[in-house]
Amino acid sequence: MGTGWQKINMKRRSFLGTIFPLLTLITIIPLILLYILSTGIVQGIVHNQTYKIISESTYMIRNLIPPERISDKVYMSNFCELTSKNTDLRITVMLPNGVVTGDSHKNYDLLENHLFRSEIQDALSGNIGFSERYSESLNIKMYYFALPVETEKGIIGLVRVSLPLDIPNNILSAAYIKILLITLLIIGGIIFFSYYITKKIIKPIINLENSSKGISSLD
Repeated sequence: MGTGWQKINMKRRSFLGTIFPLLTLITIIPLILLYILSTGIVQGIVHNQTYKIISESTYMIRNLIPPERISDKVYMSNFCELTSKNTDLRITVMLPNGVVTGDSHKNYDLLENHLFRSEIQDALSGNIGFSERYSESLNIKMYYFALPVETEKGIIGLVRVSLPLDIPNNILSAAYIKILLITLLIIGGIIFFSYYITKKIIKPIINLENSSKGISSLD
C-alpha cells in the first residue's frame, strides 16, 4: 500500500515539475518582454519631453533678449540670472566669436570661449544646436540647446540653455522602479496562479489513475 502511494506522489511531483514550470514560463516571458518594451517607451517619452521643455525655453528666452544689449556683460549676466531663477535651467549668452557675455551660474570672466562647442557651431550655421555632454564648469552631464540671436544685420549673438542630465535620469529611475515593482507583483501572482491551476489539472488525472488501479485490482 505504502509503495502505491509513493508511486502516486512521485507521479504527482513529476507532473508538477513539468507542467508548473512550463505554464509559468509561458506567462512570464511575455511579461518580461512587456517590461523591456515599457521601459523603452517611458525612456522615449521622458527624453522627448525634456527636449521639448529645453527647446521651448530657449526660443522663449531668445525672444526676451534685447539685441542692442547682447554685448553688455553686466546686463546680460543679470538677465541670465533672473530668467533662470526658480528653474533648473542654465542660461548662457555669447557673441558670435564665442565670448560669453552672460551666464546664470558662473561669472562670465571665468568661462572660456565657447566658439568650438558643437551646439554653438550648429547655431552659428543658422540651425538648432543640440548636444549631450559633460560640463567642465559644473562637473555634471548636461543637455545643451542653442539658437542664434539674429537681426537684419545677421547673427549678432547666441543663446544656449542647458539642463542637468540627472533630472530626466531621476525621473526615469523612479519610473523604472515602479514598473519593476508592478512587474514583480504580477509575476508573483502568475506563479501562484500557475501552481494552483497545475494542481487543479493534476488532481483529476491522479484520481482517474487511482480509480483505474482500483478497478484493475478487482479483476
